[in-house]
Amino acid sequence: MYTNGTLFHGSDFRGVQQILRLDRKGLLLRCEHPGVELERQGQFPVKSVNPYLTDIMYQSLLIWVREFHHCASLPLRTEWGEVFAALPFGRPFYVALEVVEANDFGMEADITAYDAQSGRVYLKSHRAGVTISKELQW
Repeated sequence: MYTNGTLFHGSDFRGVQQILRLDRKGLLLRCEHPGVELERQGQFPVKSVNPYLTDIMYQSLLIWVREFHHCASLPLRTEWGEVFAALPFGRPFYVALEVVEANDFGMEADITAYDAQSGRVYLKSHRAGVTISKELQW
C-alpha cells in the first residue's frame, strides 16, 4: 500500500501491516509501528495522543477509497473524536472503519483504534471525511 500509490507516507507514519477485512461497509486493519525517536518527534511529541499512530488510523480512509473508487483521497475533517488512551508504539492494534456515507466526491466513516489483545479502545473518530479526486496522484 505504501508503494502502489494507495498511501504516500514516510517511515514515521508507516504502520499498516495487514488488511483483515475490506468490503463496501468498511475494513479492518492490523497495525503496528516500532516507534519514532523522541528527537524526531520535534514539536509533536507523543503525549495523551500519539499523532503518528493516529495518522496511521486515518490511512484506513485512503485504503477504502482506493479499493472502491480507484483513486486517491485526502483527509478533510473529523466531526468529533474520543480519546481514551494514547496508541502505543511497539504493540499491535486494530483499526476498524465503518462507512457512514460515500459518493464520487467524498466519503465519511467512523474509525475505532483498539488493542489487538485486550480489545481496549484507544481512540474513536466520528464522521472522519475525505475528499475524493480522480485527478489526485502521488
